Amino acid sequence: MFSSKENINILTSLLIDYGVRHIVVCPGSRNAPIVHNFNESTDFICHPVTDERSAAFVALGIAHQTGEIVAVCVTSGSALLNTLPGAAEASYQNRGIIVISADRPQAWIGQLDGQTMPQPNALGSFVEKSVNLPECKDEIENWQCRRLVCEAMLTLMSTKKSVHINVPITEPLFDFTVKELPDLQGVYPLRWHDDLEQKFFLDLLSQSQRPMFVIGQCQRYEIPADAIAKLHEGITILSEPLSSDDPSPSLDDTFKKMGAATEEYKPDFLLYIGNTTISKRLRQFLRTLEDCTIVMLNERMQLEDITQNANYVLQGNATTVLEDLSLMLQLEKNAFGMNWDRLLSTVREDSKLLPKTITEMAVQELEKRITKEKDIYYANSTAIRLAARHANHFVFCNRGINGIEGSLSTAVGASLVSEDNVYCVIGDLSFFYDQNALWNQHIKSNLRILLLNNGGGEIFKQLPGLENSPARDEYVMASHHTNALGACHQYGISRKVISKAEDIAKAIDWLMEENCNAARLLEVITIDK
Repeated sequence: MFSSKENINILTSLLIDYGVRHIVVCPGSRNAPIVHNFNESTDFICHPVTDERSAAFVALGIAHQTGEIVAVCVTSGSALLNTLPGAAEASYQNRGIIVISADRPQAWIGQLDGQTMPQPNALGSFVEKSVNLPECKDEIENWQCRRLVCEAMLTLMSTKKSVHINVPITEPLFDFTVKELPDLQGVYPLRWHDDLEQKFFLDLLSQSQRPMFVIGQCQRYEIPADAIAKLHEGITILSEPLSSDDPSPSLDDTFKKMGAATEEYKPDFLLYIGNTTISKRLRQFLRTLEDCTIVMLNERMQLEDITQNANYVLQGNATTVLEDLSLMLQLEKNAFGMNWDRLLSTVREDSKLLPKTITEMAVQELEKRITKEKDIYYANSTAIRLAARHANHFVFCNRGINGIEGSLSTAVGASLVSEDNVYCVIGDLSFFYDQNALWNQHIKSNLRILLLNNGGGEIFKQLPGLENSPARDEYVMASHHTNALGACHQYGISRKVISKAEDIAKAIDWLMEENCNAARLLEVITIDK
């Protein structure tokens, strides 16, 4: 029987999956549930050592002789600090060990309770990574716990440096009523430039009947268009204007059209490339892929598991990997790929229909004139979602954290060093929040702003249930009656205002004129119902 503490059971299951056999265990009450689990499992050999200062070096000695990953488990308080010399020595020898420390609940730290101290990151720079496991009250925290253990193990396996896993445990400590450990698999490292690991990856891909690549936000030109076109002959590739000069149609619209019939669209192999995505529905879809081999590609061997189901992290450069794959693979579209092609084609045709709002019509008209060579910046919230629907080329957007601040400033910065027009599509809250970006004596005439002013945070109208709150319009959406007249006058920006659909085409012509004397702002004022 195993501990009733879910974080301990997750840790135990993953250590087994990663092949850890030898664990040096030190005495203590707080770590007793962890030691109990190790003793209950036939996969571990426990080595008792009383002195924690010695225990970490004992683990290092076992690692020398076995060539394996070895752990040391200590109780809370100063016991952890005593492992530092051994953990540091192991790191400097590239024989990193796992330091597992039991901990008191966070609420008791600094409250005069015994053997309590701040334990996360207590070993500082002498370990390569330190993680603090949650106590797992729900499925999200279960996933977080698994991910954190996997992050520590990936770091140790790729750097050969010591890592620290801290395990807070709330009383009661000694409830051993769980019959079986959870069936969990770790996340394993692969390196594109290692021949054997590359072959392993290629074997996984070649065995797939329903392969899919998903591309999140990337640097401009990081995703090679020729390679993508070749790979698309046999692989379903989903991308957004944040990553590609040939993006998929709006993925939010795609998954909305797909509805509940998702099974026939689910891949059995997924390669995820890049950072975040615009589409929330895409992220939700990826988190349902439990029977799929999932590989996350990045250069830092960093586990950023947007899918919550990752199996491998492939260390490699996206450009290199995609170009290599396009030359290596012999591809042919199958029924799965054709099914996706039909769906995406339908969504693309639907997007050509006349939009319902004047703000969307303005974006659509601008995008008809924008070429792939143009630089266009979109603000967050509604603006970037309109880009996902209407842009057929790469766009810039501050999606690292997704805040509204700085969208205009970033476009201004780009315009200062560009010889061509730089466009910024921005909503009213983002614009007025960041209008000090225009307080700059060096603003150039190549800056062109399309301001979508609908009198508040439009995106909040899309949140189901919020319409029931009387606080929505004034306090959540920040409804207002402000326009850009004052800002444009103060900063010397030419301004045009429209509020009717029939004025859009000529207004966009005005916005895009070359060789103007001043920066230009086209303000589309409307309150969409």
